[in-house]
Amino acid sequence: MAVETVVTPPSKKGLVKNVFSLGLVQIANYVFPFITVPIVSRIIGPDKFGVINFSAAFMAYFTLLINFGFDLSATRAIASKRDDIAERNKIFNQVFLAKIVLFCVSVVLFLVALFTVPQLRHEKHVAIFSFLLCFSWVITPNWLYQGMQELSRVAIFNLATKVIFTVVILLL
Repeated sequence: MAVETVVTPPSKKGLVKNVFSLGLVQIANYVFPFITVPIVSRIIGPDKFGVINFSAAFMAYFTLLINFGFDLSATRAIASKRDDIAERNKIFNQVFLAKIVLFCVSVVLFLVALFTVPQLRHEKHVAIFSFLLCFSWVITPNWLYQGMQELSRVAIFNLATKVIFTVVILLL
């Protein structure tokens, strides 16, 4: 006989908290670049700014590979098993292992691209530092918090990293 878990909908207080948290992150997504982009582009010049943006855009493909749609599928799986700790842990471990495997595949593909794509080969240091951000997608469990409907944690982490980045840019 199978045991069914009952998924409880979020409370109105939790819903308001989640909406407020995501709204705050969206505001930060627009405000902080207004501060940092002009400063960075003035300091490093348009050529180097273009190199950094090209490298970041290239790394977006690896981010897509590493995430592999887990933000949708794993979030849904966690949300449906939110109250079942054993099943939630199993889903977490499976997704984390899959992300590690996909990161290893990304490392191999990145190394091949690093030596075959001329733009990456000429700016190896920028490409390598840009690729390091891909590791953060392995260890950041946004999908878990979304499935648990604890978006305030995602928002706090996101906002904190943006504030730290902006402060470091202004200081350096």
